[in-house]
Amino acid sequence: MSSSVPHRVEDITNEWLTAILRDSGAVQSSQVVSNTTKILGQDIGFLSVVAKVSLEYDQAEEGAPASIVIKFETLHPERRGIAIEQQAFEREIRFYREVAPEVEARLPKMYYTCCEPPHFLLVMEDLSYCTPGDQVVGMPMELVATSVRQMAQVHAAFWDNDRLNALDWMPETNNIEANFDENWDSFEEHFGKFTTEEGLALGRSMKPHVEWIFNEIAHRPKTITHNDLREDNLLFGEPGSPDEVIILDWQLATRSMGVFDVSRLMAGSALPDQRRGHEIEILRVWHNTLVENGVEDYYWEEALYDLRLALLQGLTYPIHFHRAFIGETGRSAELSEAIVRRHFASAIDLQADVALPK
Repeated sequence: MSSSVPHRVEDITNEWLTAILRDSGAVQSSQVVSNTTKILGQDIGFLSVVAKVSLEYDQAEEGAPASIVIKFETLHPERRGIAIEQQAFEREIRFYREVAPEVEARLPKMYYTCCEPPHFLLVMEDLSYCTPGDQVVGMPMELVATSVRQMAQVHAAFWDNDRLNALDWMPETNNIEANFDENWDSFEEHFGKFTTEEGLALGRSMKPHVEWIFNEIAHRPKTITHNDLREDNLLFGEPGSPDEVIILDWQLATRSMGVFDVSRLMAGSALPDQRRGHEIEILRVWHNTLVENGVEDYYWEEALYDLRLALLQGLTYPIHFHRAFIGETGRSAELSEAIVRRHFASAIDLQADVALPK
């Protein structure tokens, strides 16, 4: 089937749609006779393009999906280069093939995946009935807490155990720290205006210690870490339902320090006026959920120390990726500004520099 796999939205055919839906068991005898595509989250996807495909069949069939969602590689050259560098699609596809069946968290159902370099594709259930998160707008703290609780259940299931060790294809780091020093001057020139002098001073003070930070993280307890847990990668359904929070986009998943997901979501997506003064409450939600789900010998003082490490780690992300946002307009520009402002402010508010070696 690889020869007929579409590489762009324009390449989708009814014949290919029929074939993958039959192979997945989603349909038995009906055929797709018409399809209509719509790009979702225009200007939101960083490493991918996501399209909703509405389907019409030659006959009615119980359970046949009325629509599906297809995730393609981005055509943006800078961001496509990042996806290749991070092996983002291979990682996400293997996550859905090998990890998703073992976790209780609500994840989208997969109908088809293509992992035949250089062609990658995911076809999944349409969850557009849920409300997509918008990181530019920001999250209220109650949704942050709910999302952290959901993620903590995944963390607990793979906390420093044989299940985690078996995932040897999942890296322990994304090497985001590798070019911090050489990127800093460019970052400060283009995006330094979005933080304060205190924030810039913190970034400069990190430069001689970035290798130490990531070496320290490498020796902390490990689990599956989403690594890009932010509001744009969340869907929200009815409160109290299985769809209350759905976590998407596992392209940067690693085996690393779980609290980084707490830090990245809280620092990057929470509304700053709601976040300040409530960070410890969110960390408590995460830590308590770990304990409730069987994690032992990971104490509160360790979680607090790890959070500060994670906040420092979080500053390396906008610095590493900033070149892909230089000159961007519209929502991409708004998003890059929000990420820089919030991450630096969070690191300052929680005195993350306390974790740095003296």
